[in-house]
Amino acid sequence: MLTIQQTEHMFFTILRAHLGLAPRPESYELTETEWQKLLDYSQVQGLVAVIYHEIVSHKSNLPLHVKAQWVLKVVPCKQKSVKQHEALLRLRDLLAARSIELVLLKGEALALLYPHPELRSCNDIDFYTMGHFEEVNQLLLEQGATALPETGKHSSFLWEGVHLENHRKINDDDYNEVQESIARYLGPGIDRNHLSDPRLPGILLPDADTGALFLMVHMLRHAPSNEMTVRQIADWVVYLKRYGNSLDWGYLDRVWREARMEHFVGMVVRFCREYFRCDSFPLDYSNTYNEEEYRLVREDILHGEPLPVRHSDSRYRQVRALTLNRLHFRRMYNVVNRERYYKYHRCWVLFFFLKKILKIGPVVREHAVE
Repeated sequence: MLTIQQTEHMFFTILRAHLGLAPRPESYELTETEWQKLLDYSQVQGLVAVIYHEIVSHKSNLPLHVKAQWVLKVVPCKQKSVKQHEALLRLRDLLAARSIELVLLKGEALALLYPHPELRSCNDIDFYTMGHFEEVNQLLLEQGATALPETGKHSSFLWEGVHLENHRKINDDDYNEVQESIARYLGPGIDRNHLSDPRLPGILLPDADTGALFLMVHMLRHAPSNEMTVRQIADWVVYLKRYGNSLDWGYLDRVWREARMEHFVGMVVRFCREYFRCDSFPLDYSNTYNEEEYRLVREDILHGEPLPVRHSDSRYRQVRALTLNRLHFRRMYNVVNRERYYKYHRCWVLFFFLKKILKIGPVVREHAVE
């Protein structure tokens, strides 16, 4: 019987080959059971289209009925990518007509680093307009966009069937000390220096150093919720492959240490070395974390799923699931942030419990991760 370890081995062999990090085997030869489990695992890790493309582009014994299942998942992913790309270009033109520059964050900006960008799925379009936050919000409403619930970090809209997030600021600078420290560098960095890509004319990208800081702190922000998947690690790997030689490593080291997140960076780097065979990180953070911390982070990446509360008519089961999820979140928060969870979140936790316990109807997952 196939074990999860064997599934992981096949998954990373195929992923490394697709990203050009290792040679391809002569053929991908798996059993029917192995193919089915690989399909399921690829979907959980957010790379179902990437893995499928690598398999069908080369010799394999992929069974037709499993291939049919895979196609049913890959086709909507590609269609969504095309729709988002077209919406992004229309948004660019809409803003350019008013002399507003658009800085693209996460999502498609990272997809550009993959061999086939359309295969790297994105949940939404995240962008920043350097001081035009309110003006862009109003403009989108005038264009028929539907306003969605807003956070302190960004506004959200549904526009022509695509989810947009207009960022007021780049990260949650009031979430904890780590985010607050990083924000002191992300804000000025995103306003001053930019890159571009000929595949997205007229659209700005964060400069290499700012992009590296943003990518790493984004992973840290979602790690406690079991929302750091292999796709996010793959984003970091392809980012290093593209920009590693142009990064100011002394600057990054200083910022990460000032924010007290070098241990988290070190664990991500170790995962990259062990599973991607990626060794292009010149800083040594191997003594900043212990084996138990790394084990917890590694297991969450490989086997963890987001922390939903199961749909149930039983209030007891809802509260029990919520409690277990919060305990896991608290433990992982303490590991990756190196500070007491309740130091910053006492009021939030009380509000969360009262809201969920007293609310009528099933409790559902709150977050979707880019």
